[in-house]
Amino acid sequence: MGKQLFDEVIGTPPPSRVDVAAIVRRERHRRTALRAAGAATAVLAVVVSAGMLQQVRGPQSEAPQAQASSSVVTPHGFRLAAEDRRSAEATAATLRGVLDEAVHRVVPQATWFRQDVDGHPPADGEPPVLIGSEKTAKADQPFAGGTGIAATGRRGVLTLQVLSTRPCADPSNPKCAQENENPELEQQRRDELLLTCQPPVKDCADGTGVDGRRYLAQTVPGDGGEVTHEARLQLADRRVLTLRVSNLVAAGGGKAGVAQAGTPVSRDQLGEVAALVGARILP
Repeated sequence: MGKQLFDEVIGTPPPSRVDVAAIVRRERHRRTALRAAGAATAVLAVVVSAGMLQQVRGPQSEAPQAQASSSVVTPHGFRLAAEDRRSAEATAATLRGVLDEAVHRVVPQATWFRQDVDGHPPADGEPPVLIGSEKTAKADQPFAGGTGIAATGRRGVLTLQVLSTRPCADPSNPKCAQENENPELEQQRRDELLLTCQPPVKDCADGTGVDGRRYLAQTVPGDGGEVTHEARLQLADRRVLTLRVSNLVAAGGGKAGVAQAGTPVSRDQLGEVAALVGARILP
């Protein structure tokens, strides 16, 4: 039952790794600029990043640690509104910009290239097109998208998902009615499935950051040399942000990927990006 629900909610999983010392050092150097800009949310990103990364330390990343960008993330937070089509599209556009900004802050040399992940491939040089579905009784994945990313001579695919762990609210659906007999317990169960390492994945770390948010970081090997890193972070609104990066690249922007030598973004870096994006999302 648990595995089936897990598969329904998130699909095939992957993982991540992190070293906090260099990150904290870089963030300290940046604090003066952040204060001058009144970047309260950017400071929160440092706290979330430190809490997440400190406890996800794993084996050395295969890609070298990138130096942080000198650009300052704007302090404005936003909510994941998806009450109707218009608000969902507006939120998706904001989230797309925040993801692009976070990626280039952590991996300044990163570039985007066209890959058709979900039927909405962006042009070369553009970040993933994030699809926002308006709020429905059964919506588990309000925002999602992905495209190709290149850095340090490596190419792969980066995807983003925002998943809701709240029980569905469709009174005509018997499964929803059963779940809503105790919605808090059901949400806790889903949180456990998404934010706790599951037995099939061996290279995985999970825990709670200094701000009380839960995280999970894991790496999943696949067939033919495929490697996928994944970082999941509990958001302020209790949804779950999932970032994945793989070493698969499809010729001509198609969907049949071929494994490359390594991922263009390390698991540590992916965790940093997740922390920066998550710090901007309000309850």
